[in-house]
Amino acid sequence: MSITSTYSLDVYRAVQRGEAIPPAPGRDDWRVIAELREARRAARPPRRPGLLARILGRLA
Repeated sequence: MSITSTYSLDVYRAVQRGEAIPPAPGRDDWRVIAELREARRAARPPRRPGLLARILGRLA
């Protein structure tokens, strides 16, 4: 079954039952990707300073 036919069947069932129509497939993909990217960035440990910053820090 294709995504379109599955969605059509879900819409038909929701209308028959008086429920809310499900969101169209792919509608929120970019939002989900952005949220996953931000969650991964938040879980990442802070970066160490680069070599130049460490050398200059010792000289100061």
